[in-house]
This record gives sequence, C-alpha cells and structure tokens, in this order.
Amino acid sequence: MRRRNLLILLPTLPLAASLTACGFHLRGARNLAFKSLFITGKTGSVAAEVHRNVRLGTDTKIVDNPKDAEAVLYIDNDARGRQILSLNSQGQACELRLSLSVAYHLTDGQGRELIPPSDLTFTRDLTFSESAVLGKQDEEAALYRNMEEDVAKQLLRHLSVVKPRGGSAKPPEALKPESGTAASAAGALAAPAADPNKR
Repeated sequence: MRRRNLLILLPTLPLAASLTACGFHLRGARNLAFKSLFITGKTGSVAAEVHRNVRLGTDTKIVDNPKDAEAVLYIDNDARGRQILSLNSQGQACELRLSLSVAYHLTDGQGRELIPPSDLTFTRDLTFSESAVLGKQDEEAALYRNMEEDVAKQLLRHLSVVKPRGGSAKPPEALKPESGTAASAAGALAAPAADPNKR
C-alpha cells in the first residue's frame, strides 16, 4: 500500500515544479506596477521581512543594484518603543505597551517620488511579571516579530496601489469611497439625459 501511494504522488511532482517555474504564486498575491525593486536604507529584521513579502507575495524581482530597478524603496527608520501602562502595589511594572514605527518612501528608477515619506506604527500590550522574566522576554520578542509581519503586509498593500507612471500613491484607506459616493456616481451615470422638447 505504501508503494502504491508513492507511485500516485510521483506524477504530481513535475506539475508542482512547473507551476513554480512559470511564476505561480499563492492565493492573495499582489501584482505591483513595477517588476523590479531595490530596497535600501536601514537594514534589519523589518527590511528583511519586507524583502520576504515582496519576493513571496508578488511577481516583482528584488535586485541588488538600484540602476536595475524600476522602483526604489527606502526604509528610512524603524524604531521600537516600550511604555509602562500600569504598576503593581510594589511599584513594579505589570503592564507594558510595545510599539514598532517604520518610516519609508518610494521613488521610481529616475528618483521621482511615488510614495511620499510615510509612517506605519503598530502596538501590542503585554502583561509583565518579575517572577517570569525569561518567559515574558520570549513573549515580547514574539510580539515584535508579529508587528514586523504586520508592517511588511501593510507596506506591501501600499506598494500595490502605486500607479505605473507619474503621481504619488494614495494610502489604501484614501482609496475607499465615502458612504454613498459610489452609489450616487453610478446612479448619475445610469440616469438618461432629459429631453428638452418634452414637457
């Protein structure tokens, strides 16, 4: 039975390889207006996560030379924050707020602005105990990794609305029409023109 199962699985391997070779991406992948991207600026775990998201989630190629790139992403800064929210009866911190802020902007290969200087900030709350410092340190590190993933996903969403030529990209939230705006516009287009001879 085990040999039979192996024989059934073998024909699927060339298919999987061919899908990967032809640029197949997982469901939810985004198509960017530029097909090559150079990432520069502050290096670190945030830049690495952005690099990974672009490589795995789009058909855009990450290049090593800005001269070969249709667009250049600048990670201007990434900063972690740690704020005490509350203290226990002994005056020790018992609740913290962690934050991660990333500043970035995007230009095309000629240096023209595609995304103006922008910021992303994410926060997570963490209960803290002096009696379980090591466990809380692991939890804190996991929360920062989670925020880095969120930053990369949100930044990729912003990159996906960049127009191919000219103009700055609006943040994704700005692209959503206000309530009733889209319906009113559609109704105006669908309404027939009034006949000036008809009374």
